[in-house]
Amino acid sequence: MNSRAYAEVYQIIQYLPESEYKLIPKSQIDYIRKNMDASIKNICTLDTKLEDIELSIEAKTMLLTIFYMYIANDLQRAKLEKFLACEEKKKSEEMYKNMFKKKWNFRR
Repeated sequence: MNSRAYAEVYQIIQYLPESEYKLIPKSQIDYIRKNMDASIKNICTLDTKLEDIELSIEAKTMLLTIFYMYIANDLQRAKLEKFLACEEKKKSEEMYKNMFKKKWNFRR
């Protein structure tokens, strides 16, 4: 992970409802804070919608992991697992299709 991603995640989790913020271990929050780029400021405010924030792939992955590990309930985890399995299947299918779009040049 890069320091920008840690900064993005740190700023996002500061706006979580207190009940959810408390579910994240303090050691995890401290680790994120220690590894973030402190010069990255104000990627969002309390009124910013999450979908309007331009986050790096690394930050999105980290936030998804934090949500899954510490905040999500059993039903949310199950839905997330199902979603990720579908995304993995789509990626595999796309990779398979792309493999055969290439022109193969066989020499004898």
